[in-house]
Amino acid sequence: MVEYYADWCGHCQQFAPGYEKAANNLHGIVKFGAVNADKAKATTAAAGVRGFPTVKLYVPGTGSNNPYTKKWFKPPLDYEGARSAKPLVAFATGALPNQVVAVNDATLAAFKSNNTLPRAVLFTKKEETSPLLKALSVALSGRMLIGEARDTSAAAVAEFGVADFPTVFTLDTENGPPIVYGAGHSFQACRHAHVGWAHTCRAAGAPDLRCRAVISQVRGRAEARGTHHIPRVARQSAHRLRRRDGGQGQVWRQALESGRL
Repeated sequence: MVEYYADWCGHCQQFAPGYEKAANNLHGIVKFGAVNADKAKATTAAAGVRGFPTVKLYVPGTGSNNPYTKKWFKPPLDYEGARSAKPLVAFATGALPNQVVAVNDATLAAFKSNNTLPRAVLFTKKEETSPLLKALSVALSGRMLIGEARDTSAAAVAEFGVADFPTVFTLDTENGPPIVYGAGHSFQACRHAHVGWAHTCRAAGAPDLRCRAVISQVRGRAEARGTHHIPRVARQSAHRLRRRDGGQGQVWRQALESGRL
C-alpha cells in the first residue's frame, strides 16, 4: 500500500493519522509506504498520480515484464474509499492473494503425502481464512506449503490429536511425525520428536527454530570449552528442523502469539 502525498496538501495532513493507524493494524500483513510527491516527482509521475492524497495497492504475484522496455510493471489497484483506517484495512485485506490449501477429511491424505515442501497446517475454529494466514502463505510461497483445517474436520482433528484451537502443526519432507507449535514454543518443546536432540537442545538453550541460531550457540559454547568442534548431532538435528519447518519457526511463533491466526 503506497500513499502519494504533498506536504502542502491539507487533505493529506488530515488523512495521515488514519493511514498510520491502518499501517499499524496491518503490521506484518501488508507493507505500507508513502511517497513525497515534491521530492520524488519522477516516481509520482510514473505512477500516474494526478491528485493528493492518492493511495495505490500493489498486490504480490501480479505484474509482467514489458517486452519493449524490458522493465517489470505491476499494475496497482487504486483506492477510492473514505480517508480513514477502517475502509483502508478492508480494502487491503480484501485484495490479499490466498495460497492457503483447504485441508479437510477428504484432502488430508493428499496434503500429508505431498512432501515436495515442508508443510504447516493451522487447525482453527474460524470460518474464514485470516489475513495473517493469507499473508504467510504468500510470504512463504515456494518454501512452505500452508494448509488450514476447521474444527469440524473430525478425522483430521483426531489424526493430529488436536486439543486446542488455534494450533499449528508442521511436517517435514521426510514423512516424519507432525510437530505442534504453540506460543512460547522452543527447541526443548519438540525434543521428544528428535532422537538424541534433548542434550544438544538443553546445551544450546536455543530460543527458536532457526538452525543457524542453534549451530551458532553450540559453536559458542564449544569455543568456551577450548574446542571448535560442533557435535554432529547438533548440525544434523538443526538442519532436520529447518527442513521440517521451512526455517520459519520464529515466524510461526510470532503469528500464534499475535492472536490473529
